[in-house]
Amino acid sequence: MTTLITGTVTDPQRAHALMSEEVTALASLQAEGVIVGAYRSQTAPQFTGVSPLDDLDELNTHLRSLPFIRDGIMTLTHQTVVEL
Repeated sequence: MTTLITGTVTDPQRAHALMSEEVTALASLQAEGVIVGAYRSQTAPQFTGVSPLDDLDELNTHLRSLPFIRDGIMTLTHQTVVEL
């Protein structure tokens, strides 16, 4: 299974200040295989991610290492999906 992650930035000004740290932390999760795709919306302060993890507790543990999540400036939704 695959989990789609949608993150909505709730404080864009604070997000701008943390962007470099966020990108570095995201690269670490990608290197670990926790996140296999990450995308930023061009029209809204949102991010979409793809993870092979279907255990949401395990996934959330990893995602809490991201500065946007750690500092409470992004809300997340998850949806577990299967390939057609």
